[in-house]
Amino acid sequence: MADSENSRTLSTISRGKKGSTSCASKKMPYVINRRNLLPVAARVLEERLAEIPRRTVSGPARVSELWPKWWDLHQQRLNAAAVRKNLERQLRDEVGARSEVKIEVAGEAEPRIVGSLKEISALTRLIGKEQVAQARALLRQRQRQWKKVNQRIGYTEVLLAEEDIKTSEGIAGRVLLVMQPYHLVEIAAKLHCMFVMKDPELKLEQDPWPQLRIMLKEIIQPRFMAAEPPVILASHSSASNMPFQQSDVLMSGAV
Repeated sequence: MADSENSRTLSTISRGKKGSTSCASKKMPYVINRRNLLPVAARVLEERLAEIPRRTVSGPARVSELWPKWWDLHQQRLNAAAVRKNLERQLRDEVGARSEVKIEVAGEAEPRIVGSLKEISALTRLIGKEQVAQARALLRQRQRQWKKVNQRIGYTEVLLAEEDIKTSEGIAGRVLLVMQPYHLVEIAAKLHCMFVMKDPELKLEQDPWPQLRIMLKEIIQPRFMAAEPPVILASHSSASNMPFQQSDVLMSGAV
Protein backbone atom coordinates (compact mmCIF):
# COMPACT_ATOMS: atom_id res chain seq x y z
CA MET A 1 0.00 0.00 0.00
CA ALA A 2 1.30 3.45 -0.85
CA ASP A 3 2.50 5.73 1.93
CA SER A 4 -0.35 8.12 1.15
CA GLU A 5 -2.79 5.39 2.22
CA ASN A 6 -1.08 4.95 5.61
CA SER A 7 -1.66 8.43 6.98
CA ARG A 8 -1.45 9.56 10.58
CA THR A 9 -4.39 11.49 11.90
CA LEU A 10 -3.72 15.06 12.92
CA SER A 11 -4.71 16.69 16.18
CA THR A 12 -8.42 17.13 16.69
CA ILE A 13 -10.02 20.41 15.67
CA SER A 14 -12.88 21.20 17.99
CA ARG A 15 -16.42 21.65 16.78
CA GLY A 16 -19.15 23.52 18.54
CA LYS A 17 -18.04 24.89 21.88
CA LYS A 18 -14.44 25.92 22.15
CA GLY A 19 -12.25 23.12 23.40
CA SER A 20 -14.85 20.40 22.83
CA THR A 21 -14.03 17.23 20.92
CA SER A 22 -16.30 14.60 19.47
CA CYS A 23 -16.36 11.00 20.62
CA ALA A 24 -15.45 9.81 17.13
CA SER A 25 -12.44 12.13 17.03
CA LYS A 26 -11.22 10.92 20.42
CA LYS A 27 -11.40 7.32 19.19
CA MET A 28 -9.58 7.95 15.91
CA PRO A 29 -6.55 5.65 15.57
CA TYR A 30 -3.09 7.14 15.14
CA VAL A 31 -2.80 5.45 11.74
CA ILE A 32 -5.59 4.91 9.21
CA ASN A 33 -4.76 2.24 6.66
CA ARG A 34 -6.41 -0.39 4.54
CA ARG A 35 -7.05 -2.67 7.53
CA ASN A 36 -9.06 -0.17 9.55
CA LEU A 37 -10.35 2.40 7.05
CA LEU A 38 -13.90 1.09 6.70
CA PRO A 39 -14.63 0.44 10.41
CA VAL A 40 -13.10 3.79 11.36
CA ALA A 41 -15.15 5.53 8.68
CA ALA A 42 -18.32 3.82 9.94
CA ARG A 43 -17.74 5.07 13.50
CA VAL A 44 -17.14 8.62 12.29
CA LEU A 45 -20.15 8.54 9.97
CA GLU A 46 -22.49 7.28 12.69
CA GLU A 47 -21.67 10.34 14.78
CA ARG A 48 -21.33 12.98 12.10
CA LEU A 49 -24.46 12.06 10.17
CA ALA A 50 -26.46 12.18 13.39
CA GLU A 51 -25.30 15.78 13.87
CA ILE A 52 -26.92 16.95 10.62
CA PRO A 53 -30.18 18.79 11.47
CA ARG A 54 -33.29 16.86 10.56
CA ARG A 55 -35.54 18.13 7.81
CA THR A 56 -38.39 20.35 8.93
CA VAL A 57 -40.37 19.90 5.72
CA SER A 58 -41.43 16.79 3.88
CA GLY A 59 -39.38 15.61 0.94
CA PRO A 60 -37.22 12.79 -0.38
CA ALA A 61 -34.98 10.96 2.06
CA ARG A 62 -31.44 12.24 2.48
CA VAL A 63 -28.16 10.34 2.53
CA SER A 64 -27.82 11.19 6.23
CA GLU A 65 -31.13 9.40 6.86
CA LEU A 66 -30.65 6.37 4.65
CA TRP A 67 -27.00 5.50 5.38
CA PRO A 68 -27.69 4.47 9.04
CA LYS A 69 -30.51 2.21 7.86
CA TRP A 70 -28.34 0.66 5.16
CA TRP A 71 -25.46 0.18 7.63
CA ASP A 72 -27.80 -1.47 10.14
CA LEU A 73 -29.02 -3.85 7.42
CA HIS A 74 -25.40 -4.63 6.55
CA GLN A 75 -24.62 -5.48 10.18
CA GLN A 76 -27.75 -7.61 10.41
CA ARG A 77 -26.72 -9.48 7.28
CA LEU A 78 -23.23 -10.17 8.65
CA ASN A 79 -24.71 -11.47 11.90
CA ALA A 80 -27.22 -13.64 10.02
CA ALA A 81 -24.43 -15.03 7.85
CA ALA A 82 -22.41 -15.97 10.93
CA VAL A 83 -25.40 -17.79 12.45
CA ARG A 84 -26.10 -19.54 9.15
CA LYS A 85 -22.49 -20.74 8.84
CA ASN A 86 -22.60 -22.17 12.35
CA LEU A 87 -25.82 -24.03 11.57
CA GLU A 88 -24.35 -25.28 8.29
CA ARG A 89 -21.42 -26.68 10.22
CA GLN A 90 -23.76 -28.37 12.68
CA LEU A 91 -25.88 -29.77 9.88
CA ARG A 92 -22.83 -31.07 8.05
CA ASP A 93 -21.47 -32.71 11.19
CA GLU A 94 -24.76 -34.50 11.89
CA VAL A 95 -26.09 -35.54 8.48
CA GLY A 96 -23.85 -33.99 5.81
CA ALA A 97 -24.08 -30.69 3.99
CA ARG A 98 -27.02 -31.94 1.93
CA SER A 99 -28.91 -35.13 1.13
CA GLU A 100 -26.87 -37.10 -1.40
CA VAL A 101 -25.52 -40.56 -2.07
CA LYS A 102 -22.42 -41.93 -3.80
CA ILE A 103 -22.94 -44.47 -6.56
CA GLU A 104 -20.18 -46.67 -7.96
CA VAL A 105 -20.34 -47.03 -11.75
CA ALA A 106 -18.33 -49.77 -13.45
CA GLY A 107 -15.47 -48.36 -15.52
CA GLU A 108 -15.43 -45.00 -13.76
CA ALA A 109 -12.57 -44.09 -11.43
CA GLU A 110 -14.63 -41.91 -9.09
CA PRO A 111 -18.11 -42.56 -7.69
CA ARG A 112 -20.93 -40.32 -8.83
CA ILE A 113 -22.53 -38.09 -6.23
CA VAL A 114 -26.24 -37.61 -6.79
CA GLY A 115 -28.80 -35.66 -4.81
CA SER A 116 -32.14 -36.46 -6.40
CA LEU A 117 -34.26 -39.50 -7.18
CA LYS A 118 -34.40 -38.43 -10.82
CA GLU A 119 -30.61 -38.49 -11.09
CA ILE A 120 -30.49 -41.97 -9.60
CA SER A 121 -33.15 -43.29 -12.00
CA ALA A 122 -31.16 -41.91 -14.94
CA LEU A 123 -28.34 -44.33 -14.02
CA THR A 124 -30.50 -47.47 -14.43
CA ARG A 125 -28.74 -48.58 -17.61
CA LEU A 126 -25.34 -48.25 -15.98
CA ILE A 127 -25.92 -49.81 -12.58
CA GLY A 128 -29.08 -51.90 -12.89
CA LYS A 129 -32.50 -51.71 -11.25
CA GLU A 130 -31.47 -53.36 -7.99
CA GLN A 131 -28.69 -50.85 -7.25
CA VAL A 132 -31.00 -48.02 -8.32
CA ALA A 133 -33.61 -49.18 -5.80
CA GLN A 134 -31.01 -49.37 -3.04
CA ALA A 135 -29.69 -45.92 -3.85
CA ARG A 136 -33.19 -44.42 -3.93
CA ALA A 137 -34.01 -45.94 -0.54
CA LEU A 138 -30.76 -44.62 0.94
CA LEU A 139 -31.37 -41.15 -0.46
CA ARG A 140 -34.91 -41.06 0.98
CA GLN A 141 -33.53 -42.07 4.38
CA ARG A 142 -30.92 -39.30 4.30
CA GLN A 143 -33.51 -36.76 3.13
CA ARG A 144 -35.67 -37.62 6.14
CA GLN A 145 -32.66 -37.29 8.46
CA TRP A 146 -31.64 -33.98 6.91
CA LYS A 147 -35.20 -32.64 7.17
CA LYS A 148 -35.47 -33.68 10.80
CA VAL A 149 -32.21 -31.97 11.80
CA ASN A 150 -33.05 -28.93 9.68
CA GLN A 151 -36.37 -28.49 11.47
CA ARG A 152 -34.72 -28.89 14.85
CA ILE A 153 -31.96 -26.31 14.36
CA GLY A 154 -33.89 -23.92 12.06
CA TYR A 155 -31.31 -23.78 9.29
CA THR A 156 -33.74 -23.03 6.44
CA GLU A 157 -35.43 -20.22 8.37
CA VAL A 158 -32.07 -18.58 9.06
CA LEU A 159 -31.02 -18.98 5.43
CA LEU A 160 -34.22 -17.34 4.15
CA ALA A 161 -33.92 -14.53 6.69
CA GLU A 162 -30.36 -13.86 5.56
CA GLU A 163 -31.48 -13.70 1.92
CA ASP A 164 -34.26 -11.24 2.80
CA ILE A 165 -31.82 -8.98 4.65
CA LYS A 166 -29.32 -9.24 1.80
CA THR A 167 -31.98 -8.14 -0.68
CA SER A 168 -32.99 -5.16 1.47
CA GLU A 169 -29.36 -4.21 2.02
CA GLY A 170 -28.69 -4.30 -1.71
CA ILE A 171 -31.69 -2.12 -2.52
CA ALA A 172 -30.76 0.41 0.16
CA GLY A 173 -27.14 0.52 -1.02
CA ARG A 174 -28.03 1.02 -4.67
CA VAL A 175 -30.44 3.81 -3.80
CA LEU A 176 -27.88 5.44 -1.51
CA LEU A 177 -25.23 5.54 -4.24
CA VAL A 178 -27.41 7.63 -6.58
CA MET A 179 -28.82 10.02 -3.97
CA GLN A 180 -27.96 13.72 -3.91
CA PRO A 181 -25.49 14.57 -1.11
CA TYR A 182 -25.93 17.88 0.69
CA HIS A 183 -22.96 17.74 3.06
CA LEU A 184 -19.34 16.67 2.83
CA VAL A 185 -19.98 13.88 5.32
CA GLU A 186 -22.73 12.56 3.05
CA ILE A 187 -20.16 12.23 0.25
CA ALA A 188 -18.03 10.21 2.67
CA ALA A 189 -21.08 8.05 3.46
CA LYS A 190 -21.58 7.31 -0.22
CA LEU A 191 -17.91 6.43 -0.65
CA HIS A 192 -18.07 4.13 2.38
CA CYS A 193 -21.17 2.41 1.02
CA MET A 194 -19.54 1.95 -2.39
CA PHE A 195 -16.46 0.32 -0.87
CA VAL A 196 -18.51 -2.04 1.31
CA MET A 197 -20.58 -3.08 -1.70
CA LYS A 198 -17.87 -3.23 -4.38
CA ASP A 199 -14.52 -3.75 -2.63
CA PRO A 200 -15.06 -4.65 1.04
CA GLU A 201 -11.49 -5.94 1.48
CA LEU A 202 -10.02 -2.86 -0.24
CA LYS A 203 -7.94 -4.97 -2.59
CA LEU A 204 -8.64 -3.26 -5.92
CA GLU A 205 -5.55 -1.52 -7.24
CA GLN A 206 -6.64 -0.21 -10.63
CA ASP A 207 -7.58 3.46 -10.89
CA PRO A 208 -9.56 5.10 -9.38
CA TRP A 209 -9.84 2.77 -6.35
CA PRO A 210 -6.60 3.81 -4.60
CA GLN A 211 -7.49 7.47 -5.07
CA LEU A 212 -11.00 6.89 -3.72
CA ARG A 213 -9.56 5.20 -0.62
CA ILE A 214 -7.35 8.22 -0.03
CA MET A 215 -10.34 10.52 -0.54
CA LEU A 216 -12.46 8.70 2.05
CA LYS A 217 -9.57 8.58 4.51
CA GLU A 218 -8.96 12.30 4.17
CA ILE A 219 -12.61 13.30 4.51
CA ILE A 220 -13.19 11.40 7.76
CA GLN A 221 -10.19 12.90 9.53
CA PRO A 222 -10.99 15.44 12.26
CA ARG A 223 -9.48 18.42 10.48
CA PHE A 224 -12.13 18.05 7.77
CA MET A 225 -15.11 16.80 9.76
CA ALA A 226 -14.76 19.31 12.56
CA ALA A 227 -14.50 22.31 10.30
CA GLU A 228 -17.24 21.40 7.86
CA PRO A 229 -19.74 24.27 7.46
CA PRO A 230 -23.42 23.41 7.06
CA VAL A 231 -23.32 24.17 3.34
CA ILE A 232 -25.84 22.53 1.01
CA LEU A 233 -24.18 21.28 -2.14
CA ALA A 234 -25.67 22.22 -5.48
CA SER A 235 -28.18 19.73 -6.85
CA HIS A 236 -27.38 17.90 -10.04
CA SER A 237 -29.18 16.13 -12.85
CA SER A 238 -32.33 14.07 -12.79
CA ALA A 239 -30.27 11.07 -11.65
CA SER A 240 -30.68 12.37 -8.11
CA ASN A 241 -34.45 12.22 -8.51
CA MET A 242 -34.49 8.64 -9.72
CA PRO A 243 -34.35 6.85 -6.33
CA PHE A 244 -36.88 9.00 -4.48
CA GLN A 245 -39.71 6.45 -4.54
CA GLN A 246 -37.38 3.62 -3.49
CA SER A 247 -35.79 5.71 -0.76
CA ASP A 248 -39.21 6.66 0.60
CA VAL A 249 -40.11 2.98 0.83
CA LEU A 250 -36.83 2.22 2.58
CA MET A 251 -37.28 5.07 5.06
CA SER A 252 -40.78 3.90 5.87
CA GLY A 253 -39.32 0.63 7.14
CA ALA A 254 -40.75 -1.51 4.36
CA VAL A 255 -37.43 -3.30 3.85
